Amino acid sequence: MGRAYSRIPTKSQNSDVTQAIIDQTNMALRVIEASGGITYIGKAAIGASETDAVWSIKQIIDHSTIEDDSTNIEILYANGTADFIHSWVDRETYSYS
Repeated sequence: MGRAYSRIPTKSQNSDVTQAIIDQTNMALRVIEASGGITYIGKAAIGASETDAVWSIKQIIDHSTIEDDSTNIEILYANGTADFIHSWVDRETYSYS
């Protein structure tokens, strides 16, 4: 099955935050590259509202971009669970473990 990919600037054309939308295997995927080596990845059913609590959200921390000079990458889940119970728009308010 193919995948549709489009890149959408979220603030301005020169923004360091880019949102990618990928639809693959009946899931919608959102990817936000935030500052500080943090990337958020969310997935839900295609057509799900970003405000509904139907998203599974990961936070990926790339420590090689942070001052600690580590090459480790951490993958954490919103509120410690991969369940589809989170709102994509609230991704930065969750605790990750």
